[in-house]
Amino acid sequence: MSNHPPILLMPQGSAGDVHPFVGIGLEMQRRGHHVTLATNGYFSELAERVGLPFVQIGTAEQFNEVAKNPDLWKPSIKSTRVVFGVSAQVVPDQYALIQSLHEQDERLIVVAGPLAFGARIAAEKLGVKHVTIQLAPAVFLSAVDPPRMPGVVLPTWLPLWIRKSVWNLAMSMVDRIACPDVNAFRSQVGLTKPMRQIIRWMNSDQLTVGMFPEWFAKPASDWPSSVRLSSFGLYDERTDQTLPPEVQSFLNRGDKPVVFTPGSANCHGKAFFVESVKACQLSGRRGILLSRYPETIPDKLPDTVKHFEFVPLSLLLPHCSALVYHGGIGTLSQACKAGVPHLVMKLSHDQFDNAYRLEQLGVGQSCKPSGYKAGRVARMLDALILSPKVKQRCEQIRDQMRAEDGVGATCGLIEKMHANVETSDQI
Repeated sequence: MSNHPPILLMPQGSAGDVHPFVGIGLEMQRRGHHVTLATNGYFSELAERVGLPFVQIGTAEQFNEVAKNPDLWKPSIKSTRVVFGVSAQVVPDQYALIQSLHEQDERLIVVAGPLAFGARIAAEKLGVKHVTIQLAPAVFLSAVDPPRMPGVVLPTWLPLWIRKSVWNLAMSMVDRIACPDVNAFRSQVGLTKPMRQIIRWMNSDQLTVGMFPEWFAKPASDWPSSVRLSSFGLYDERTDQTLPPEVQSFLNRGDKPVVFTPGSANCHGKAFFVESVKACQLSGRRGILLSRYPETIPDKLPDTVKHFEFVPLSLLLPHCSALVYHGGIGTLSQACKAGVPHLVMKLSHDQFDNAYRLEQLGVGQSCKPSGYKAGRVARMLDALILSPKVKQRCEQIRDQMRAEDGVGATCGLIEKMHANVETSDQI
């Protein structure tokens, strides 16, 4: 038996949710742990490519079906219903896998995304060591430092009790959608007391790691006491040190282009790309369109705009003038590391809060999809790219991130938690 406890990684979501876990897995392997990645089959090829043992929980067909659901991308209760509905479906498989691996080695550490409810239930019922990875600060729903959420802005001049009441109301609405299925399974395994406020409950009370730096979001006094911060998880499937020849060739043909992407799983980006191409033409800028869904790309692109299905942002962005995207935290972190301005077309979830924080940092601007029109986008790009102040702030953040290692710091926190638990068990 290895001296290092086995690690089960259990992310739930799109590439932006899974990539940080792959980074954690590779680092934990390097440190001597046996690591297993358990998530949707859509990511099986990625796991095989990087050498992480893989267990499928949910099929690629189910992943694509969810991605095609337009409600997923809307800032409404419909989006909440989609996200929590698909998460509840895989709880039995998650729990069964954890139970089996825990029986084989009780030192097992489950490192899971907040939507991997099976991991939280296993921690309650089986006493499994459980770490929650939170990739963005908005999910903590602080009343002390309220995040900007779709349709909800709570200014700090409002009395604290009002801010708390608003979040309690919001959580009760989520509970009506999410709790029945999760509580039904909890009851099946003998946890008869109903769980409430699932947004709070899904954070591990053993260790919750916020994979973002304090300069992006300083911990509020009403965050869970188990929260510790590391920094952004920057893994992005980069396997080479050089760009693909066709990408490098396009970059060599002119000025630094603007990169446009509506999100790795967004198959509803046609209008986004149409307006993006027009914005490039209006502003005289070159553009790169990133999407794995070619049907969303306009049929005829000008010579100054090129489509690629996938390019690692860590390689591409240092050669570009700006990034236009949906505000997902993984994409955001790569733009911060590259030191380029952000233009965010915020769609749903934590993207509104992420965009607000970028604006406060002085490195970006944002708009809603209804305001994403070519003329406005061209003007916003000019304002960002030509601003000396924005350039300076982007460079400051880039330099700051060079000293940070979010994946390494997260692995250190996980190992420290294990060591503390082992020590307390021996006393």
